[in-house]
Amino acid sequence: MRYPPSDCFETFPFPSHGETSPTLEADGQTDDDFRAELMIHKNRA
Repeated sequence: MRYPPSDCFETFPFPSHGETSPTLEADGQTDDDFRAELMIHKNRA
């Protein structure tokens, strides 16, 4: 099965014109920090 960019990225609902949301940025940072700690804890970093 193939997933070309036209199916994956061009249809993804990204914010228009590079708009950012402080709430989404904070949530994303929290998720990234958690993932990084988990990878270190499991010796996968």
